[in-house]
Amino acid sequence: APTSATADNTNYCDNAAPANITLSYSGGTLGTGATAQWYDDAAFSNNIGSGNNLSLSAPTDTTTYYVRFEGTCNITSGQSVTVNVVPPPSASITGPVSVCTNTTETYSVPAGATAYNWTLTGGDGVISSGAGTNIITVDWGVAGGDLAVTVTGVAPTSCLATDTRAITVFSTLPPLTDETMDVCQDSALPTLTATPVGGATVNWYLGASIPANLVGTGDTYTPTAAELDITTPGTTVFTYTEDIGCLVSADASYTVNVIPLPNAGSDSSIAICATDPAIDLFNQLGGTPDAGGTWTDDDNSGALTGSVFDPAASGDGTFNFTYQVDGAGACTGELDTAVVTVTVNSTSVAPVPDQTTYMGCTYAAPPTLTTPGIGITWYADAGLTNVVATGNNFTPIDGTDIDMQVIGTTSFYVTQNEGCGESPGVQVDVVLEGVSADIGLVRDTYPEQDIGAIEVLNIFSEDPPYDVSLEDNAGNIIYDWVALEEDRLGAYAYTFTLLSAGDYVVMVRDAKGCILPIDVNIGLATEVFIPNVFTPNGDGYNEYFKVLNIEPNTQIVITNRWGVKVFESNDYQNDWRADNLPEGVYFYTIKMGGQVYRGNVEVWRNSGPNSN
Repeated sequence: APTSATADNTNYCDNAAPANITLSYSGGTLGTGATAQWYDDAAFSNNIGSGNNLSLSAPTDTTTYYVRFEGTCNITSGQSVTVNVVPPPSASITGPVSVCTNTTETYSVPAGATAYNWTLTGGDGVISSGAGTNIITVDWGVAGGDLAVTVTGVAPTSCLATDTRAITVFSTLPPLTDETMDVCQDSALPTLTATPVGGATVNWYLGASIPANLVGTGDTYTPTAAELDITTPGTTVFTYTEDIGCLVSADASYTVNVIPLPNAGSDSSIAICATDPAIDLFNQLGGTPDAGGTWTDDDNSGALTGSVFDPAASGDGTFNFTYQVDGAGACTGELDTAVVTVTVNSTSVAPVPDQTTYMGCTYAAPPTLTTPGIGITWYADAGLTNVVATGNNFTPIDGTDIDMQVIGTTSFYVTQNEGCGESPGVQVDVVLEGVSADIGLVRDTYPEQDIGAIEVLNIFSEDPPYDVSLEDNAGNIIYDWVALEEDRLGAYAYTFTLLSAGDYVVMVRDAKGCILPIDVNIGLATEVFIPNVFTPNGDGYNEYFKVLNIEPNTQIVITNRWGVKVFESNDYQNDWRADNLPEGVYFYTIKMGGQVYRGNVEVWRNSGPNSN
């Protein structure tokens, strides 16, 4: 077996590595058929060569190599050699590269090495302290120079590393270059870039360079949306300076121009006659389109030359034309399109009303019928002979053009004349829905007591159930809305009672909200009315035996069932209430106006004649 393994270079710096290393072994005797085999792992799994004086590419990291004799009969134990690859010491100089005249600055490299050799060439600076250490001070005059250092690492390799920095001495700091940048509207916010002197800090300002306007520092700056409105074309001026601590440059401007996106205007549609002259479609675009775009005849009308369309060449039909504007400069690659749709007719096209069916309620205000277009005429007949209005809006007159009190459909007809002659008529229907009802019993009242009544019956519409209310002729509510219930025969009815003489309006409303107003009058009855029952029970209603349409000096005698007189008056004031008398039937004799009235009246004080 080999007694040792060696390499011609077991320690070297990786910044001064040889191209190759040579591995050798000594001791041991090779048997017949045996060879020396080299590996770079202790498990002897990765064979890298055989023999003595094996030349390999130098490793990039510290590596241990293993050698052993291998024959047909046996394998001997091995030896190893480690090749150390040592990184160089750090010689990176830190310190300002831009300084002011007649200043003292500090420069350093990382500590921990064996030796530091600083040199200063060119200019008039002097290393004033720290020579031979990792930290020095330099007194600068008025001219810069090259500051260099050689660092020697620790033994055994004592690797070397060097670094040089060019130092510039400024008595004044030059301003940055004025810049202008164009960006496209609605693009990403741009990044502004500065190229300052070495080691300088760039300060960015929105507007003038005052502390309150400082918006960023560094060689690059990306404005925020609040600082740069990228959505609106315009110019924003930023100011930027370079600062080395002891000197600040004069202001330089960085102007950002937001270039508008291409604008093709907005879509539009026009209708023209086949006999109309040629038109410039550019003038038909909506908005404020950019000039200089291109037109495409989408439907191959064969009537477009540049932006001019000739209806005589296209014939009747509907044709689409696309206008495209391409962006330029910062907006290169952007485009915008708009479409002009042209309808050519030999005769005017029929209008398209906003509605062809207007639903409404009877007794409401007439609806306003509308249609867009030009040369609009409204007719009351399908034969288009009875003109009722012209213009885009038409409100029928109740009682003349339409009867708003009648349930049903009233049809009108509308035409358009675009200069190509009058179009066919389009039917527009006003469909009125509503409530029908009848007034049944109307009972007159008396001066002495409000017993007037109005009966509403035969209520019907397509939208039950119903409500009823009652107003006087001044619009004062007498009975607010009362919800009606269907009776066992499926009918709806209601009676308003206790009404005084006067003019009333009965209001009937269906579930859809349609209202039917009915005028009703309650007069004063002229005949004498003598009740056959009254209820002196203290509830304030029907408390007295009241003769209606009674005359002055009316004589009255009231007896009980046994003929005993219980009340008498020669000028009756409708004031008998059977005080202290039992319930039951009493008999009266009344002399009034030359006539005598006889009869009976029943006194109830509870619920009726059979109450307990």
